[in-house]
Amino acid sequence: MNIQLLDYLEEGIIIFDEDYRVRFCNQSILAKLKYRKEDLHNKFIKQILSNQIESIIDEIEKSVGKSIDIFLYDHERKLLQANGKIYREEWLGGDSYWLVVKAYKEAKITTKELEVILENIPYAIWLADTEDNYKFANSNTLTMVNQLSDMNNISNRKELLEQHPEEVYKETLNKDIFKKDQSILRKGIMINEERMSANAKENLTYQLIKIPLFDEDQTYQGYIGMSQYNILKQNVDIAKVIESKNSDFRIDQKELDDQLVQSLEFSTRAARIFQGNNIIILKYNENTESMEEIGRLQKSDDRLLTNSPLRIDGIKLVELIEENTEWKVEAFEQKMRCRITKESKTIDDSYIRINPIEYNNKFMGAIFTTYESKLQYPLMDSCIIDKLCQHIAILFKSIEYSLELRGELLIRKEIEAEKIAYQEALQLETLKTEFLANMSHELKTPLNIIYSTMQIFELEVKEIDEEKSIGEILSKLERYKSIEKQNIFRLLRLINNITDISKMGAGYYQAKWVNCDIVRVIEDITMSVVEYVKNKELSIIFDTEVEELVMACDLEKIERIMLNLLSNAVKYTNKGDSIEVTLNIKDNNLVISVRDTGIGIPKEKQAMIFNRFAQVDTSFTRKCEGSGIGLALVKCLVEIQQGNIYVESEEGEGATFIVTIPIHTINETQQVQLIDQMDSEKEDILIHKCRIEFSDIYDL
Repeated sequence: MNIQLLDYLEEGIIIFDEDYRVRFCNQSILAKLKYRKEDLHNKFIKQILSNQIESIIDEIEKSVGKSIDIFLYDHERKLLQANGKIYREEWLGGDSYWLVVKAYKEAKITTKELEVILENIPYAIWLADTEDNYKFANSNTLTMVNQLSDMNNISNRKELLEQHPEEVYKETLNKDIFKKDQSILRKGIMINEERMSANAKENLTYQLIKIPLFDEDQTYQGYIGMSQYNILKQNVDIAKVIESKNSDFRIDQKELDDQLVQSLEFSTRAARIFQGNNIIILKYNENTESMEEIGRLQKSDDRLLTNSPLRIDGIKLVELIEENTEWKVEAFEQKMRCRITKESKTIDDSYIRINPIEYNNKFMGAIFTTYESKLQYPLMDSCIIDKLCQHIAILFKSIEYSLELRGELLIRKEIEAEKIAYQEALQLETLKTEFLANMSHELKTPLNIIYSTMQIFELEVKEIDEEKSIGEILSKLERYKSIEKQNIFRLLRLINNITDISKMGAGYYQAKWVNCDIVRVIEDITMSVVEYVKNKELSIIFDTEVEELVMACDLEKIERIMLNLLSNAVKYTNKGDSIEVTLNIKDNNLVISVRDTGIGIPKEKQAMIFNRFAQVDTSFTRKCEGSGIGLALVKCLVEIQQGNIYVESEEGEGATFIVTIPIHTINETQQVQLIDQMDSEKEDILIHKCRIEFSDIYDL
């Protein structure tokens, strides 16, 4: 036959082979559909034909030479109604189907034609009256009803039209929902929302659309209903499939495989409508350029597929997809050099369909669907597989994004850790520098005073003559001795603090518990500094809510804590004011408060005053001397006794240091010693400690 002759015919001619691929379209049909020859060549007939191809093929046997109604899609996907005939004839040496389109109808679509269209839409569509009685329902509606309800015994649409929805869904939906919907629809409002139904086996979600219908008088007539049950779950947990415990953030492949298989509720929902036998999900590995099976969904028993996981050449598969997406299983195995079927179970008429998994044109994997017959692949299966491909593509991309994000977060954390380490090192270096400068100042001050005193003493000795009395000389010597002794104490205090803070940092200090009257101990320590306070024109107020409290404590450390806090308060309390020391019990804790009326501590610096070597004022011209070790030492001494220390202060309004120590006692056999009262020897030791602690409180 002369092919050019077909282009001169007024009738439209479409020739397609047994694989339903277009082999020829004449100029008449191309002009009507606004296509070029190369646009349709080797494409599936479903690209331009809306009808079920199986029903058209059946027309050959039922009514050869009789006209049939068909619906065609043009280049803009507009639907054209036409009339034509179909024949089975030879084309280029092989059997083919000839679709001859003789006329295009401009008239309105008939009811029968509309039903054909609705039957081929992958949605449940029905028409209901004002009382929710079904007036029309397509086959997908029947599937949905049997799926969502517990009846599962409505065999055809005639039975469905005789049922009222309240009866159908009486076990799975609240009947009030129908009245509520009707109330909304009567107001002319469309319903479009996701709902859930629970049958005996599972919870099912579905998308529901109801469009109200009104006549010319605006009287409510009923509604058009549309529904699409959610074949796929959207709850794959990305965090689970990425191993957070692994520094490389590898994918937990088993978790991913399990969740992918669960993404399609194959055994319950999809099995009722899915016509294929099996679904195999494969992921493309860019490193090895291979396709690796990650999941398999089986509708029936595994009588066809081998149990071995598939692993095939990814590059060859892409080339195969470009050539054709549907193959006989035997031909596919030969081309890909793989084995899908069991050797003893190979079926000559079995087919495999390949659907690529792509995201923004990037090939990410594929889904294989097996069929026992080519005619078994309906539009609904295509809808299911397309959704599954989209779902898995999004999942794969989400994992890629998650890995990239986690990797970036890891890098950021490493940079942040380096930044923090650098800042800490810089801060430590600054503290060391300040500490060394401060120590130099603190050490030089008493040494200079001692040295100056000795020089003055030498001058005094040289100038001694017979006119000066021995008493006058001795008086000067006593004063020089006192100055030297005070500054030696200052040096001793500084060295003791440095030694103690170093030992505590190394963990050498431990509490030496004894049971004693803590109220008596703290009162004696407080009263021992009264003389030093008087020299500064200050007074001390000691107040306690409890007269006696026997508890376990470390006496030496309590002394160090109180003397340090008191000397600190003396430094900063204004002349004429008083220092308040109070004791009370709260939540089984002894609470010791030492309050001064000094310059106070700014809020932003209160957190740092207990750090080693930290001072609110680090200048050499500051009002009070100090190394910045004292409060850090107090904090360590308090914590050794399982207590806490904090400060309450407002700048310019003084400060209150509060120490809390848990109240408990120990067995006498555990005691280092039992203190009933302070003998004269211990009182002398306490006075000696006071002299050392208060050695830097003087007027230059």
